Amino acid sequence: MLFQKSYWVNVTDDVDVLPLIHDVKLAIRESGVEQGLLTIHIPDGSGAVLLAPEGLEDDRAFRRWIKDWTVERKGQGEPPSLAYIASALGPTITLPLDRREMVIDVRAGIFMVDLTNKATRRQYYVSIFSETPQQPQAGARPRGPVRR
Repeated sequence: MLFQKSYWVNVTDDVDVLPLIHDVKLAIRESGVEQGLLTIHIPDGSGAVLLAPEGLEDDRAFRRWIKDWTVERKGQGEPPSLAYIASALGPTITLPLDRREMVIDVRAGIFMVDLTNKATRRQYYVSIFSETPQQPQAGARPRGPVRR
């Protein structure tokens, strides 16, 4: 079974670090998958997905590090491109699911690092793969045609 959902977030013209954990947990609940693999993907090469301690979105040192990494330093030539940094950090992350939970540290968060230099809307995808069919949620109505 494959469950896929896309989400949109607003970003600024600066380096943005946005928590995705709440949307990801919602997708897991909606999928009804007990065990499988969860993949989060940011298309277009100008963003990355990180598994990091909660609170990274408020970490000014991390943002400064990203900015410093992309600024030309005297005598060191051109800085690495944003696409290079995004690919080094990784535009995709895959995590195992067990009992409708991600198998990660309870203090960990999932973050999007947006490296675009314009204020816009960014899309990202959450895909859940499972060998077992979707389990109906308690109280949920079955999908499909109603037979009487």
